[in-house]
Amino acid sequence: FSDKTKNDWEDRASFTKVQGKYDLLIMDYKAEENDEVDAPVKEEKPAKPESKLDCRVRELVELICNVQAMEEALKEMKYDTKKAPLGKLTTDQIKAGYEALKKIESCISKGDYGNKLVKACDEFYTRIPHCFGMKRPPLLRTNEEVKEKLELLEVRKNAHWFFGSYTIQPLLYSQMLLWHGSRLTNWAGILKQGLRIAPPEAPVTGYMFGKGIYFADMSSKSANYCFATRSKNTGLVLLSE
Repeated sequence: FSDKTKNDWEDRASFTKVQGKYDLLIMDYKAEENDEVDAPVKEEKPAKPESKLDCRVRELVELICNVQAMEEALKEMKYDTKKAPLGKLTTDQIKAGYEALKKIESCISKGDYGNKLVKACDEFYTRIPHCFGMKRPPLLRTNEEVKEKLELLEVRKNAHWFFGSYTIQPLLYSQMLLWHGSRLTNWAGILKQGLRIAPPEAPVTGYMFGKGIYFADMSSKSANYCFATRSKNTGLVLLSE
């Protein structure tokens, strides 16, 4: 460990990245540990109770909580689900990914495409594993590419809510009916925590009026943000009061 990282294993809690050496990626293995504790006792799982929900509600919940669909969405964005499966990447790692994107955005805005940009991109790919095969990970040189990675982190962040507990929160009411569109993979997180403003560490690229919660008074405008395609032509828009 010391040879590869230039850090002592005993001091890993205060790990410091050394340029040109391996970094320490923090993973969340709690779910796996719980599974291993329960593993020795093999009992037949009880049959799932039949859902009493209205079939339309049941189909909607199944659509929102489709883990396979989320994994496919991440793979389309070149995210490596084998190195960091859903629910395993910690909140701190995702936060570090946002911070790396912010550094990349700063380099692009200053026209600095040298070592600083290379270092920032390396930091992002280290924190957020990608799958490029044997190819070298590409440098992020445009605001559009940064925006794509922001969308990846949004999907990745919302993956945590597939594996956590749910509590009902009081509703807050406003005085208008407005539409909000988002990717299918974001709705589990939205239902858990509500609509959220991008975190402080996230870059401002991709937001027309800065960070905030965006609504429209036309459903067709919000529908554009569902990112549905001809092959995956189902999307969800929220009508918010």
